[in-house]
Amino acid sequence: MAVDALAPVVHPENPVKELSIEQLRDIYGGKNDSIAVISRSYDNQLHLIPPRLWLAGERCCMKKIALFLLAFPLLASCTPESGTAAFSENELLSRSYTLQSVNGVLFASDERTPEIEFDASMRVGGHICNKFMGQGQLKKNVLKVPELASTMMLCADSRLNSMEHDFTAMLRQGAKLGLEGDTLTLTRGGITYTFHRQQ
Repeated sequence: MAVDALAPVVHPENPVKELSIEQLRDIYGGKNDSIAVISRSYDNQLHLIPPRLWLAGERCCMKKIALFLLAFPLLASCTPESGTAAFSENELLSRSYTLQSVNGVLFASDERTPEIEFDASMRVGGHICNKFMGQGQLKKNVLKVPELASTMMLCADSRLNSMEHDFTAMLRQGAKLGLEGDTLTLTRGGITYTFHRQQ
């Protein structure tokens, strides 16, 4: 899709100080009643050059720009994030990942290193200190395990208790997934967990 620019230029003595996008769209789209309404605010001193005097090409382009001004908010709301590729579940199936860092800080613990894995049917499992499991869903790069279940033992490392609570809540509510080579990231609420694929 190509985008052109419209820069309205007026005489320095023109009394109109500003026009909205909607007003410009109506004027260049040929709505004479629009210029009449605006003119009444300036003692009826404003006049629109009749469309029949415009060059055919200019009139055509003006109408296209007017339509673009109308459609732009809708197009902007429908545009996906620039540069973001959609990952498929196939890129996760039958793979296991080990936690490397949380928000860029390398993870270290005397207990087992937390893991997350995906089986051939997109069932998600793993452990922090408790085991967790549930059917995963990947939509628009958001991984969600709404019916996540887990065992309920207390972690010997108190840091893991907090991490486990936050991580399992993230999976239930949905985490933004990133995948680059053997690195998997899960992000939500300003917390990013970085995992490395097990070979």
